Amino acid sequence: MQVLSFIGTDNDILKLCSKKEQKLYRFFNYILLSLIVVVGFSSYYIIDIIFDNTFVSILLGAFWAFIFFNLYRFILFTVTGKKGKSLMEKIGLIFPNLFKISIITFFAIFISLPIELFINEGFIEENLPNVLSEKVQVVKLEIDSVYLTKEKELNKRIFFYQKQLDDLQSDIVTQKEKLKKKEYKIAENQIRNNILNLQSDLKLKQQKFLPIINEKKKIIANLNKEKQKELAQYKGIINNSNLIIERFGLLFKEKPTSEFFLTLFTIILFLSPLIYKLLAIYYPTLKYEKFHQEKMRQEVLYNYENFKQSYKEITYSILGNKQRFLELYIDAPFNTIKKVDPRKKEKKGSFTSFLTNLHQE
Repeated sequence: MQVLSFIGTDNDILKLCSKKEQKLYRFFNYILLSLIVVVGFSSYYIIDIIFDNTFVSILLGAFWAFIFFNLYRFILFTVTGKKGKSLMEKIGLIFPNLFKISIITFFAIFISLPIELFINEGFIEENLPNVLSEKVQVVKLEIDSVYLTKEKELNKRIFFYQKQLDDLQSDIVTQKEKLKKKEYKIAENQIRNNILNLQSDLKLKQQKFLPIINEKKKIIANLNKEKQKELAQYKGIINNSNLIIERFGLLFKEKPTSEFFLTLFTIILFLSPLIYKLLAIYYPTLKYEKFHQEKMRQEVLYNYENFKQSYKEITYSILGNKQRFLELYIDAPFNTIKKVDPRKKEKKGSFTSFLTNLHQE
């Protein structure tokens, strides 16, 4: 019973209710207490994955459990018991309750995610390396595609310069082959001059092109080093990451059905105390909320009477005479039925009687 008092249950009122209602009320209040534990553990688990610090995780888990506990208590205590007469009054009561239900639903979904990670922890740890390997492979292809364009351009320039040198060497070889043949014996001097010119041209181009070719090759080698370095940095980021997104992605991809039902169960569990509170207000056989509202009404009336008495005493001590507290509502202090000014009522009656007499004449 002390536990129920902790979350705001009035045991004196609960004793006036039926045994069945007492059991139901205790059951749903114990569910609320269990939800506080679930919120604390869920917050601790997800924060521990992110920060890898047990002390900070326990501290923040307790903080979120405290926030949830007070938020849920506030929502339960502000659920109205009015039914509303007009359409606008009914809408004005329905929308706040729907808003409260949506808040708890959002909270339930948010809290269910770490619980799902905890339940499937073994499955995630077993399959996570494969997911990371695929992700690294995708990033490697992206990096390769970026550097491949640069390498192609460099190789194209190297090929251009190297082809000119190869063509000259090929021409020299061709001229030397001609010297060995008898039919070119007459033009031997001309061929030798051609060879000398080609060799001179080759030497000049080698002096010009070889440094450029070597420079381009060094750039390609540096690009490969940068590529490997960038890939290594990405792997380092993955190894040092908490991989939250990858964990959830693996879970939703491989086990969508079980996650859906687990989330649905969590939502129902979180909403059950609030739904019961709404039923307790509108269902005629459930008396706790009606007794509770009546008790609160009596406490308000008692405090209001004390206020009026204090008002008389204070005005007497200041003004020397007791001033009566002016009440503008019949049902003060709830203030739903306003008093009619007697003077206005008299004028209204006189005018009505005047019209009646005029009509009779």
